[in-house]
Amino acid sequence: MVLTEEERAARDAAREVAEFNPEDIGMSLDSMQGQTFIGRVASVATTSEYALDREGHALKEQGQHPYVTCLLETDFMDEGFYTWKWKYSNSKQGLHARVLQAIASVVILDADGKDTGNRGINGLTSVMQLKDQTFKFEKQDIEFGIDKEGNQIVKPNFAMPIEYFLPPDDGAEDEAEEEAEEEAEED
Repeated sequence: MVLTEEERAARDAAREVAEFNPEDIGMSLDSMQGQTFIGRVASVATTSEYALDREGHALKEQGQHPYVTCLLETDFMDEGFYTWKWKYSNSKQGLHARVLQAIASVVILDADGKDTGNRGINGLTSVMQLKDQTFKFEKQDIEFGIDKEGNQIVKPNFAMPIEYFLPPDDGAEDEAEEEAEEEAEED
């Protein structure tokens, strides 16, 4: 659709314009993020499944493959869960390895959402330890190389963890509550 000069002037006049400080416009790619959301891992399941073709039919000749499926309680869904799912493999180039790399380099935030200066969750021995953990996710296009026909292999909009929220220190809160109750009883 091509606009005439009069149509363009009328459209521009209809816009509400306010001054915006140019200093507020970031010029560093490092500070930019894609589509992000906060999610708490409500459940973790591991299953062995058949891969599906484009029509959704099981490719039984390829055999079953192990998958990790996490259901996330998110900040953008009022009901239900967001499914965070990936295929498990021992490949350093596979999606499972990339999820582990992301977890090992997440920015760790305290319970108030402030950067602790620490990076990465280390020492996980089971995928089940992800349950009840809260992350900030960023949807990313994950590239895996080139297929036999020369097309780029991409997993689009995969939720990758970028920040981790430390759980509140329940013990410290309990102690503070007990101290407050004791002081109230003394008064």
